[in-house]
Amino acid sequence: MKNPVNYQTTNLQIKENTEFLNKKNFDLSNNQTKNPTRHYVYIDFLRIIAILSVIALHCFSQFFVDINLYGTKTWWAINILNSVSRFGVPIFFMISGHLLLTRYEGEIKISSFLKKRLLKILIPLAAWSLIYYLYYGISPGKNMSVPDFLSNFISSNIAYHLWFLYTLIFLYLIIPVFQPFIAKASPKQIFYLLIVSILPVTIFPFINKISGIWLFRFDSVINGYFGYMILGVLLGKVDTLKVKQRILIYLGGIAGILMAVFGTVYYSNSSAIDAFFNGGYQINSFLIAAAIFVFVRELFKRIENNKNSKSTASFLTAISFLGKCSFGVYLIHVLILELLCKYISYPSLPIQIICNFLICSAISFAGSALISKIPVLNKILLF
Repeated sequence: MKNPVNYQTTNLQIKENTEFLNKKNFDLSNNQTKNPTRHYVYIDFLRIIAILSVIALHCFSQFFVDINLYGTKTWWAINILNSVSRFGVPIFFMISGHLLLTRYEGEIKISSFLKKRLLKILIPLAAWSLIYYLYYGISPGKNMSVPDFLSNFISSNIAYHLWFLYTLIFLYLIIPVFQPFIAKASPKQIFYLLIVSILPVTIFPFINKISGIWLFRFDSVINGYFGYMILGVLLGKVDTLKVKQRILIYLGGIAGILMAVFGTVYYSNSSAIDAFFNGGYQINSFLIAAAIFVFVRELFKRIENNKNSKSTASFLTAISFLGKCSFGVYLIHVLILELLCKYISYPSLPIQIICNFLICSAISFAGSALISKIPVLNKILLF
């Protein structure tokens, strides 16, 4: 006969874990609009894998276009990794669209929205632009000045990865305009908006590339990355997908990877690497990002079934914390990576890529976590 105290202990643990989850305000479901203040762990997990993909991409992207490596086993490995890793920034845009475009609670005060959102970006953007400006200015022969800094700052010409923040600023400017429409729109209407958004920058260029004919590419009404925001809204609104629909999306993701891998090989030669499928809003990136978004959301729905266990609670806490560090990691990782490349040498290129990725990721997460704990500084350097 089992000891009844074990049952009491088990019940107590379940109760404690449930209270812990409620205290942390964790929610693994997807209904953002019903309670926009709740914390959604699968979003944090998406942020983590997105920033890791960005770091990986920056570790090997320069070797992807190296003609001397073309056709080697190393280049093939980099080509595959490069094709897979292109989902990072699209996922970030999808998350922003999913969280912000669906958050509509009546008439919007545009000034209040912009003040709240833009300041959160402009302050760390200015701070990190200054940090990178000073870092690059240390090199011999570089003359630094306030006018030179301001000139480079307004033209996004200081650090290559900061373009993301400039683009996000523009997208924030148009979010209040689309929020009322998104709140009332059906999935079909949102899908129509998605197609219209990506038609001139994604669909037409793809057709022109593979067909050899030329379709007139009219100017995009809005930034091409806005399409990812709409994709995030669309997948977020369609909370319940049938098995066949999910399989179709996953197959689309696989097709996107194969398209990028073999499309690059087909259009490249020993004289030049064709980087068409590396474009920011090519169709393969949309397919891969959609598949990853849906897969992670479905995965965390399954985790919800075991959310009362102590191990799950610890896992959710870790994911939540690391997810919050992702923005800081994005800002700091280029500095860490450049220092690693400058001061550490490796016996081979594969070892260099792997070690730089692991070390850069660890230091960047640790640095972001440390900054987040320092008052005032965390308001200046982090989102």
